[in-house]
Amino acid sequence: MGIMVTESERLAKMQKLYETTKAEQSDVQQTAYETAVSEKDVEAAAETARKIRDKMLAESDKEVVLDRLGLQVPAGKTFTVWLDFLTTLGQALNGEWTRYREALRDIPEQDGFPFEIKWPVKPSKTLVLEPVEPEPTPDPVDPPVAPPVDPPIDPPVAPPVDPVE
Repeated sequence: MGIMVTESERLAKMQKLYETTKAEQSDVQQTAYETAVSEKDVEAAAETARKIRDKMLAESDKEVVLDRLGLQVPAGKTFTVWLDFLTTLGQALNGEWTRYREALRDIPEQDGFPFEIKWPVKPSKTLVLEPVEPEPTPDPVDPPVAPPVDPPIDPPVAPPVDPVE
């Protein structure tokens, strides 16, 4: 036995889905934010600003996902083997996209939030990691050789004395 849904229930569900989808569109969110600001509605402006910010963060996720960076975890155990990997990882963790995302997360702490927001500018390019050549390791140098040391001189020893009888 199936669940019976009336035509009006089906239409109501479709309308709600449409409204939810429409509310997630950037232009609708921007208009809602501008309206809340013009009406000095702190709660609505803050909520809408956070929604816009969250959407911008979600859209930038793909730019900083580590598996997208093509990093190959080295098999070696020495620091030299790991240097290129760590340098590339450092570029990813401190690059433009990371700074952009940090600025997005800091929006609620801005002076004037939620009415005056300085939106960060999205980086214009996709993150490209440049291979970093490790600095050449110096040739091993033989340790300095200490000058020869004369063997210690034993103190003079008195000749054995014959016991007197």
